[in-house]
Amino acid sequence: MPRKYLKRILPGRGHVGRLPGMSWFPNWLGDENLWHVNRRSVSLGVAIGLFFAYWPVPVQMLLALFAAVLVRANLPISVLGVWITNPLTVVPMYAPAYLLGARLLGERVHPISEMTFSALGQNLGALWLGCLIFGAALALVGWLAVRVVWHWHVQLSWQDRRRRRIRRSQPRT
Repeated sequence: MPRKYLKRILPGRGHVGRLPGMSWFPNWLGDENLWHVNRRSVSLGVAIGLFFAYWPVPVQMLLALFAAVLVRANLPISVLGVWITNPLTVVPMYAPAYLLGARLLGERVHPISEMTFSALGQNLGALWLGCLIFGAALALVGWLAVRVVWHWHVQLSWQDRRRRRIRRSQPRT
């Protein structure tokens, strides 16, 4: 992964510490591991963000923050990852999760066109089960994708470095 690029665009500890409400967490935000940009912390941050993005609760960012602190993942990426859930993506994300949960629990599946908040409220178990499965699967895919892309990028960098070294060592004619 482009480590320098991520360091440049991600907010730092100082910036996050000045945000409203963050003064409640001074001891937690002081941990250097929460701000490292390496393969382990970024992949865990992506996994946490994607997992909690599927949780149908209004405090997804706080849950991602606590989870990142608990496992010492990259905090900004964990918190930013939950933003894939927004008013435009709620229905495309939660509808398949609800359908999967309802099928697994053997409940009557309401057609999406008839879905209302009251009908969904009667089937919260199905929604939660589907969201848990989709969130875990998406977290695993995100974690794996970051690990593979990061490894691939490092390999390309090493190959490029090797080529430049060979070019420099060859006599010029």
